[in-house]
Amino acid sequence: MILRRKRLPDHLEAPSRAFDELIPSLERAKAALTESVPGTRLPGRPLAETLSEFEDGVREVRGLMDGWRAPEVEPAWRDAS
Repeated sequence: MILRRKRLPDHLEAPSRAFDELIPSLERAKAALTESVPGTRLPGRPLAETLSEFEDGVREVRGLMDGWRAPEVEPAWRDAS
């Protein structure tokens, strides 16, 4: 049995691509911030450094937010913004 992803309506294709394009920036920002937490093998990076990287990533994501704004996803967009 092959499960297929439901096809998006044409008018949501561009917002979906725009959302997918901001995910890597968001993941990098999140990863940078968590790198300040010491682990069993690494001491953790300085908080100021990782916080700066996180803020840079959030600014980048903020600049990409309007690309996935659509009436059908407005509540989720507002929550994310």
